[in-house]
Amino acid sequence: MSIKKVESVGVVLLDAAKVLLVKHGQAAGHINDTYGLPAGRIEVGETLTEATLRELQEETGLIAQAEHLVKLPDTYYAEIERKDGTTVGYNWTVFLCTKWSGSLESSEETSPEWHSLETITALNVLPNVVEAINQAKAHNN
Repeated sequence: MSIKKVESVGVVLLDAAKVLLVKHGQAAGHINDTYGLPAGRIEVGETLTEATLRELQEETGLIAQAEHLVKLPDTYYAEIERKDGTTVGYNWTVFLCTKWSGSLESSEETSPEWHSLETITALNVLPNVVEAINQAKAHNN
């Protein structure tokens, strides 16, 4: 059986010593109570930037502009088991967002939460999340 491959984007928001993560709930395809960056699939006809801005707003309620996104140098890949028992291969392009507005709002699938950079490794995080955050931190300094 071949693994379905999906092009996806993610976004890192840093605020002092905290990072914005989303917790996956009942309506999400990811396993319940896993944490990830605001992220998702690229829809047909979308650019990487458009998909990133859309996913940020859908999953967190926050709004950003394209000029405040910085593409991180690495592209990540992970095969992730989904709630329905399938495994999907995600090619993941991640951006650092340097400025945003609005207030946090949960979606049907995710709840946004600020977490200390020191404690994220204790959470049940999806693959490549910590690596992407570390790359964003290095770029942000």
